[in-house]
Amino acid sequence: MRGFAVALALGLIATSVFAQSLEVRLEGCPEVSLLHAHRVHPITGQRQWVDVALVDAGAASFNLETADGQAWALESPPWMWELTTRQGERDRAVLTCPTGVPMRLRKVYGTVAWESALGGESDHPQPALEAIRDAHFEELRKLEYDLLSATGAVGQRAALVEDSVWEAANRRMAAEFAAVKSDAPWVQDALLRERMSWAVATGAPDSIVHAILLEHLGQTARPDCALLTSPSFVDATQIALQNWWEDLDEAALIAAIEEGEAIDLGFLSEALRPWAWWVLAEAQPRSRLVTRAFAQGILPDCFLEALRELIVPAPPVPPQHWTTRSGDVESIREFCEGRRTVLLIVKDGSTAALRERQLFAQLAEKNPRRDVNFVVVSIDGTEAGWNAVQADRASRQENVRWLGNDPRALEAWSISSVPQIVVLGPDGDALSRQRLPSEGLAADIERWPR
Repeated sequence: MRGFAVALALGLIATSVFAQSLEVRLEGCPEVSLLHAHRVHPITGQRQWVDVALVDAGAASFNLETADGQAWALESPPWMWELTTRQGERDRAVLTCPTGVPMRLRKVYGTVAWESALGGESDHPQPALEAIRDAHFEELRKLEYDLLSATGAVGQRAALVEDSVWEAANRRMAAEFAAVKSDAPWVQDALLRERMSWAVATGAPDSIVHAILLEHLGQTARPDCALLTSPSFVDATQIALQNWWEDLDEAALIAAIEEGEAIDLGFLSEALRPWAWWVLAEAQPRSRLVTRAFAQGILPDCFLEALRELIVPAPPVPPQHWTTRSGDVESIREFCEGRRTVLLIVKDGSTAALRERQLFAQLAEKNPRRDVNFVVVSIDGTEAGWNAVQADRASRQENVRWLGNDPRALEAWSISSVPQIVVLGPDGDALSRQRLPSEGLAADIERWPR
């Protein structure tokens, strides 16, 4: 396991030394030995790998700096946890693995709680925000039944009237909102999102929903460019301004933009218009209407930069190393240099992987091409799984490597199942996803240029 941890650590993007500021504790996760931290991009929602930590005695520490309202995804495939941090997070995140057998290689979500560094109660606002969502669901469920009862459609509850049912639900939700005790801007944005969601779910007209959003804008000193990096605020604008363009003549709008004419969005207050365009951009980033409007400079430059990120997100960063049978750390790029490398992705316990592995070994043995490598790659998350994969070698000549359940490989190489074929180019970059040996891999390789 030590060699595997070193291999992953060598893939760190940043080499700066940070004070430890994100501590986690795991519960019910005995097989989790490594934990990866991804920073969630505030514009695209894309996960960007940042750090890996060794889990020791059920705890892990990440050497990274956290900011207010920063979204993170912690992952040890198939398990994943989502959390939001504060500046220099002082409390510890408690991660719990879900019960049952995972049915996917990734994104099986566990729960997150918080405790103080000494193990006591935490004042982190995330649990209270999540409680609002739970209350929202329960209130709507109860409203559905109570409203039917109030109209006589279900049972006999003559004492109920619709107004009192709605008022009681609104009072309970107001109490949930008030239970969040934090003036931090990211928390207030999250509360706005939940208020907007409740208003829309309970049938509030657009005028009320827009008024809630305008009130929030009037109470914050942050400019639009800062608000654009707040996922909760952007979510709130999506709720308030969804589909605002549906009743408009798109062709006429494009013509007006191209001719430099004023665009009539009189049904929206001026403060909401940038956000209306952004909501449309998120829904249709490549549409002519969006590209024309953004190119005319009617929005702050930061909106145009954000649109570029939506259209061309940063590619995922693949792993740089894997582990050999002897426990050495090996550079993937150097191994692939000058040749294509065909990877058979396997995992201990997969009978389908065992069948494909036999065919893969035969193909590697008979292949006459010197410009093609064949490697069996284990994505087992434990050393026991890796040892089992080694024990199943089809021949002594078989190349076997251990990558572990590294989410960078799963993301960059689009690994979604086991077994799977991935082809790396001479520079170590993924070229394509090919058919399995039983499906015609040999014929695919013959068609490759020499």
